[in-house]
Amino acid sequence: MLKLWNTDRIEAAADVLRRVSPKVMDALERRPVYIRLKGLECMPDRGTPPKAYVVHAPLEVIGGIDRLKRACRVIIDAFIEAGLVLEKDANRGLLV
Repeated sequence: MLKLWNTDRIEAAADVLRRVSPKVMDALERRPVYIRLKGLECMPDRGTPPKAYVVHAPLEVIGGIDRLKRACRVIIDAFIEAGLVLEKDANRGLLV
């Protein structure tokens, strides 16, 4: 989970994304990945919808799940390397 509690960290995150953009495109093999959003849900372990503070959008990948996972890994690793992810969150798995 990214921790962007001030404008310096937000700017740092934007800079990370600009820097890794070519690597992300390589991971995606310079082709689009198509997804279909299937609604909006609160995380099961985070309570009821009125009290939810963590939500996610379940999705269906129409093609390219492996490429999408590789691209996500590039982005996650870059955020970790930049120190924008707390140590306790750095080893969390990616849910796709």
